[in-house]
Amino acid sequence: MNNVARLLSMFHVLVLLGVLDFSSLNGEETKHALLVGCTKYANLARHFQLEGPINDVQLMRQTLVDRFQFDSGGKGITILSESIDSDGRPTKQNILNHLQRLSNTVKPGEPVVILLAGHGSQQPDNPNDPDEPDGLDEVFLPCDVGSWDDEVSKVENALVDDELGSMVKHISDRGALVWLILDSCHSGSGLRGGEAEVSRHLDSSELVPKEILDQVSAHPKLADDDSESLFDTSGGLVAFYAARPSETTPEKSFPLGAPPKDQQRYGLLTYTLCSLLSQQQRLLTYDELLQGVTNRYAAMNRVGPTPMLEGNQRDSVVLGKERMSQSRPIVLTKVSRRPMTINAGSFHGIYKDTILAAYPPIGATELTTAVVSAESPKTSNGVIGYLRVTESDANSAQVEPVAYEDIAKRSIDHFLDKGRCTVEVQSIPPNRLKVGIQDESRGSTVETSPTFTVEQAEQLSSNLFQWTDQLSDAQWILKREPMGWALIPSGSHSVQIALAASENLYTSLDSLSDAIERIARAGSLLQLASMNNAAGLGYESRVLRPSGEPLQPGKTGFSLKDGDRVVVEFSNQGRRALDFTILYVDADHGITCLFPKFGELNRFEPGESERLRLQINAETVGREHLVTIAVRATGQPVDFAFLQQPSLRQDQSRGNEHEPESPLRELCKSALYGVGQTRGVTVDAWSNYEIRSISWTISAE
Repeated sequence: MNNVARLLSMFHVLVLLGVLDFSSLNGEETKHALLVGCTKYANLARHFQLEGPINDVQLMRQTLVDRFQFDSGGKGITILSESIDSDGRPTKQNILNHLQRLSNTVKPGEPVVILLAGHGSQQPDNPNDPDEPDGLDEVFLPCDVGSWDDEVSKVENALVDDELGSMVKHISDRGALVWLILDSCHSGSGLRGGEAEVSRHLDSSELVPKEILDQVSAHPKLADDDSESLFDTSGGLVAFYAARPSETTPEKSFPLGAPPKDQQRYGLLTYTLCSLLSQQQRLLTYDELLQGVTNRYAAMNRVGPTPMLEGNQRDSVVLGKERMSQSRPIVLTKVSRRPMTINAGSFHGIYKDTILAAYPPIGATELTTAVVSAESPKTSNGVIGYLRVTESDANSAQVEPVAYEDIAKRSIDHFLDKGRCTVEVQSIPPNRLKVGIQDESRGSTVETSPTFTVEQAEQLSSNLFQWTDQLSDAQWILKREPMGWALIPSGSHSVQIALAASENLYTSLDSLSDAIERIARAGSLLQLASMNNAAGLGYESRVLRPSGEPLQPGKTGFSLKDGDRVVVEFSNQGRRALDFTILYVDADHGITCLFPKFGELNRFEPGESERLRLQINAETVGREHLVTIAVRATGQPVDFAFLQQPSLRQDQSRGNEHEPESPLRELCKSALYGVGQTRGVTVDAWSNYEIRSISWTISAE
């Protein structure tokens, strides 16, 4: 090999290793991502293997490319997973190598996304430098994690939180904007099985000998260190965690409600984050993104896990974007003898019965559109026909021709491959609450109250809920107690909404059906609030302390306790009058109309505002929600007080049923009460409404 060849060879090696970087020569910013998904663990038992992380990294990559202009060719994006097209396996050394590469090459102001999806666990803290109050370090488990090593007093190849934090801080210290996402969990009650959800938690007893853990438990606890030295950096650093240290986080099959053949496993946090960012039409701060994730969990009727957020850029726009890319175009695919499909699904907010307008392909000539015959010409706005979604998975949907407005149902021949589509009627997904039954008294000699039987309960029928034979698939569980039946949220059996006292248990089918429907209605309202994007009405809202200072969120969002006082300010900053309704959804599934009260005028002209003063009480504790509905004013003022319902422990009643009808009112009646045929709203009508939700956690102390 001559000298020139040797120099060229060395040059290529240095470029591949990231030592030489010429990306700045053209003045373009490089966007970086290290996406790690651990599914196969060679040294762990079969039931600890995961499916979702390999899908998480692909979903995150797609979101970064589609919405944040990351390079579609893969420049700047590194994937470590078991996929054949990945950049390597997710071993500890590979993870560390790529973190080191980023700390060597990233430039000030450049965004860096780091996703770690897989199992989390704990191991004893470093005895020479103890910094954990409970004596245990959190660890992420790469695919080559081993067993406990007595010589070094740690789990082989576990990635310790201190080690990870140090490397991430080095990247941020270069002036980069780092977003760290940990879709794993580090403690809890153990593995949760079942086909619907699998925990991403590996109990420390699976890795660390019992005698070592016993020594840690017996050791005096350190004071909790609230210092945030990790975030004292010259760059931006924000960290999302899937759960509190005391909780587990699952991977589960999405889209919810889709046939199993159309589902894939994803981490709950990753799927929710990416779907929010994919569907959102306005810029979000990290705090707003956390609020959105929390709202989506509530809309799924989940009481856990609790996502967490830390960082020095919480109130900054996600990845520092001044604007968000438009959602990718919806394109029709037409293949002979197969159903027509589009390249968007429930992940993008496209659900069954959504109606789309179909147009010719971009740049199509008259020759390519000649199939549009004289009997079915294009309309004045270029529409050649309408399509209805018949099936939807995460990233695609099947469609069929449908009659809509004044255009008759077209034949398939009139639609063109690569044609463009836009949403005309936005459908909402079915949200029937899934309820399972747990009857531990079967075969028991324990005397039970002669209330209704399992068979009788299963005969209850409702448009708002359905029974499931798989407890792992249930959102709520009907559990038999000696004196009646209790309703318990799935996945958090320590939280019992129906109190243990016999007078608060369900002893009749009517009271049971009513309670389940109240739970379903509260969830449906939160679902509507979580899916409605900003329509540009100019509506603004803030949560303030009585002093007028904004309420500052903590690691899990807003937290309030018994006796706290807050002020909710909402205003019309738009150009047209708006009608406001303020609803409060408590942790016991009650819906209360805070504004307007009977006789109050709820129409606000441009520039007008109102403040509601609230005193928090602990009659209900847990996650609660303030839902604001703003409607562009036309005709008589409208409000949504009819959505009121009491908490589970109160008698049933309904709000005012005599308000003027509107498309949103009809949608609410369908979603919350299962009446009527409307499960969608036209895009034009949707632009007249905004539904937002602010949530906080209420504690007794």
